[in-house]
Amino acid sequence: MTTCNHTKTQTIPSNSTAGLTFLASTQYKLSKPLSKAPLTVEAEINVPTSLTGRVGGIFGNYSGIGQDYLFEIYSNGVPRLWYSDTNGNNKDYRFSNVDVRTGGWAHVAITFDYANNIISLYLNGELAQTLACDADMNANITKYN
Repeated sequence: MTTCNHTKTQTIPSNSTAGLTFLASTQYKLSKPLSKAPLTVEAEINVPTSLTGRVGGIFGNYSGIGQDYLFEIYSNGVPRLWYSDTNGNNKDYRFSNVDVRTGGWAHVAITFDYANNIISLYLNGELAQTLACDADMNANITKYN
C-alpha cells in the first residue's frame, strides 16, 4: 500500500504484517492493482451524530474522469456503493435503511455475492441491509484496479 500526503509517499510492502494508522488528512492508494474485485470491504469508522453532509470514501479508485468505483459514507450517514460501468453508466446503490452516525466507533462491512447478484451491508457484525445488484458488477469492478 502506498500513502500519499501531498509532500511525501510511503510504500508498505504487500507482504507486510505491520498495521497502519489511517489519518483523515492523508490519501491512501494501493501500490499495485488488485488481481480481482474484493468480496468484502470493511472499516472502523467514527461519524458524529450531528453530521448531515457527505462523510467520504472508504475504498475505491474514484477520480471523476472515467470508470470509477467507490464505497463511501454518503449524506446523513448512509453507506453507498457507486460505480461507473464500462459503458459510462453510473450505478448507485444506497443502503438507505442504515445510518452509521453512531457518535462512536462502528464497524461497517460490505460483502459481495456475485453468484446471486447481492450486496450486503453489516453494521457492528449485524446484517443491516441487502440490495440486489447488476449481474455485470463483478466484471466491471475488477476492471477498475
